Order: sequence, then C-alpha cells, then structure tokens
Amino acid sequence: MGLRLLFSIYILPVGHPWTQNILNIERERRHKIIEIAKDRVVEINTSSNVFLGSGFLLSEEGHVLTAYHVIFDEKSKCYRDTSFNLSWYTTISGQKHKKKISSPAVIDTFSINYDAAILEINLKASSPSLKKTAYFKLADSLYSRSGDDVLCVGFIPSKYTLPIAFAVKGMISTWRQNVVVPNKEGTGHIELDVLQLDMTAAGGVSGSPIIDLISNEVIAYMVSVDLPGDFKQSGFATAYCISNIKSLINDSHD
Repeated sequence: MGLRLLFSIYILPVGHPWTQNILNIERERRHKIIEIAKDRVVEINTSSNVFLGSGFLLSEEGHVLTAYHVIFDEKSKCYRDTSFNLSWYTTISGQKHKKKISSPAVIDTFSINYDAAILEINLKASSPSLKKTAYFKLADSLYSRSGDDVLCVGFIPSKYTLPIAFAVKGMISTWRQNVVVPNKEGTGHIELDVLQLDMTAAGGVSGSPIIDLISNEVIAYMVSVDLPGDFKQSGFATAYCISNIKSLINDSHD
C-alpha cells in the first residue's frame, strides 16, 4: 500500500476534504508507474511471430530477462526457436505517442534451475533503429514483506488481435528465503528466494517483472501461475526474486 494512501487512511478521516485529493495523487502515481513500465516490458515471439510470453529490459544495450520456460519447451526438450522477435512500446524523441519497436534477439545466457533466460536484442536491426533502450532498475527483495503492494506488467495472448499489454496490481502473500528444492539435473539441491503473490495471472504472464510500488524497482520475475511443491495453492502466482540471479545478470553485462 502506498505511503500516501496509508496517510489518508490512518490519519485523515474518510470525510476529510484532503482524503480524496490524496487518493487521486496515489492513483496518478500508479498510472505513471504503469506508463513508464510499458517502455520497458517486452513481448517475446518466435521468429515467425508466434507469441511466447513476456520479458523486460535490463540494460540500455538491450538485454532482456524472461523465464527460461518461455523460450524452452520442457516436453520436447528443445528451444521454441533458434532466434526470437521482440516487440515493445517506447517514446521516440519528438513524437507525442509511443511507437512499437520490433527487433530480432538471441539467447545470451540462461539458468535452468532459476527458470531465467537473458536475451540480447540486436539494436542495429531494430525497426526503427535504436542506439539504446530504457530499462528497469533492479532491487533486492530483502526488505519486501507480506502485505506489500506490487505491480505486474506484461503481455497476454488474444484470440482475435495481437497480444495485449496488461497491468495487474497485487500483494505479496508470502516471501520465503533460501527455500531448498531439487535441482533440474537431479544431482543435488539449490536455494530459492520466492514470492507468493495474491494476484490474478493468466497465460503469457511468465517472464513479466514484479515491481515494488514504493521503490518502483523490479524485485522479481513471474515464473508460474501455480506454485511448485509445498507452495502449491490455488489462486496464487509464483515469482522468483532477482537475488537468485545476480551473477547471471552480471555475466550478461560483461
């Protein structure tokens, strides 16, 4: 819950003339966060433009984080394509409205265990051509707590049109640190920092950023609308914390 909203609820009475003004400020602040996020959230497609999922920009050089299962098919044990076509909306200098950008991308690095993949956009081949991109600031979820408000922004498939950009507000239901789970190779275990989210999620949401509504920074990435193992509980979504993949992100920037 935003600081201004807390102030309005716990200090000012409901009928106070300032209460509605403060609520309006909080609403406008949230709208601004969503508009900024839309410049940084990416629609991930195959090279033939079959929609796969969402991702988000990590650097001005065009690195994009998504969930590994967005680009890798676990059942057939192969990548969904050899290269990918990424699209996102951005504000072009001198233009009033956001413009949709498309660009080819390839896999830079990945982690199967942390369900994370980093793609690298070819900015020179983007249409229109870009020299750099806007990107999210990342944060550790160390200070996140149950009850904190978060925002998920990404793309979902549509039966009749192109994928649709969406934004959904939710709340951290549970934050669990150093959860021990078997690794994918079956040779041992890994530790995960996991957020259980109380929010509505749909297909295509995997790879979307989870944005802290106080700091406006990304603290996690969506991996599933279901919870694995002992997390499994209907109506909740799962996100893996950025803290799990700090070394992966650093390697991609080198």
